[in-house]
Amino acid sequence: MYYYSTDDCIACRRCVEVCPVGAPAFDGDKFSIDPKICIGCGTCEKVCTGKAIFSSDYVAPKRPVYRKQVQYDSCDVLVIG
Repeated sequence: MYYYSTDDCIACRRCVEVCPVGAPAFDGDKFSIDPKICIGCGTCEKVCTGKAIFSSDYVAPKRPVYRKQVQYDSCDVLVIG
């Protein structure tokens, strides 16, 4: 098991400060956790302020799908362009 960072990362650096093996690394706008280095201790998840770190076996809930209502009108001519 390893840990990964989501888009909720606020770049607080707490994961970097507590990780015993240096698995978290900054990738431009957030920290990501290298699964090749991560030993699965869970220390980073416990200190994550943004709740952005989860274990590899975590299944995120699906986001609701919002669909636009389609309005049907009748017409004789339709001009496109």
